Amino acid sequence: MSRGLAVAQVLVGTALFGTVGTARALGPDASGAAVGGARALLAALLLVPLAAWAGQSWQAALRRRSVWAAGLAQAGFQACFLSAVLLTGVATGTLLAIGSAPLFAGLLHRRVDRRWAAATSVGVAGLVLLVVGGDGLSVDVLGVLLALGAGFSYAAWTVATGRAVATGTGPVAASAGTFVVTAAVLLPALVLGGTGWLSVPSGWLLVVWLAVFPTVVSYVLLARGLGSLAPPVVATLGLTEPVVATLLAVLVLGEQLTDVAWLGAALVVAGLAATALVAARPAAAVGRAAAR
Repeated sequence: MSRGLAVAQVLVGTALFGTVGTARALGPDASGAAVGGARALLAALLLVPLAAWAGQSWQAALRRRSVWAAGLAQAGFQACFLSAVLLTGVATGTLLAIGSAPLFAGLLHRRVDRRWAAATSVGVAGLVLLVVGGDGLSVDVLGVLLALGAGFSYAAWTVATGRAVATGTGPVAASAGTFVVTAAVLLPALVLGGTGWLSVPSGWLLVVWLAVFPTVVSYVLLARGLGSLAPPVVATLGLTEPVVATLLAVLVLGEQLTDVAWLGAALVVAGLAATALVAARPAAAVGRAAAR
């Protein structure tokens, strides 16, 4: 796969992630771990036959430690992020989680270059303006910690999945194996948290949307992208998510943005464009830049 196509797939996948916060805000009252458990369970039930249809063995994927690491990281992300956005607000929780993910990914991967660092800095600065300008900044200590935990978990998922795909695991099988592990970890939270919220239309619509689009579709696209792109690059391209989340907040939830917020959105787009250009370069060129 060309690196340009890989960038495009990651951007589509992360754009779908941007719908999670709005969907969660419109859904019923339930714990983040319970919603994450239901989302992961349905995603696993969809991904397992999809992997078989693609001729990829999810059972073989489960024999790789990297897939188990990805599944545990994904469980942490689901529980932390879906709780953080309720405590800090969609904008702030998304900023902290997705804004910190590239930094954590860079630390975990330990192979980044100056161009990536510059593009990521521009994107993160834009996110700060986006939230502050939108009057969405709120401080909740537990919410902040959960959001940062989500950022670390997302970064750990990108690194682990990148290793799994790089060592021969198919992207659909890697995603299926990941969510089998995630569902197993979060299933107790779903059972103990109660399933009454699934009996109302907004409950099951929430789970179906979260499982199909920002999970099955998104994570398969990201897993495919990780076959050609470094995890820190994928994490930086994930800054697409808060831009989409903010636009949905304006269009669907009726939130207002100031000029500062729009400037922040423009900076995020600039950072994404710079990251995409760096990522689309041939691997040899990236290797030379990293070695400088």
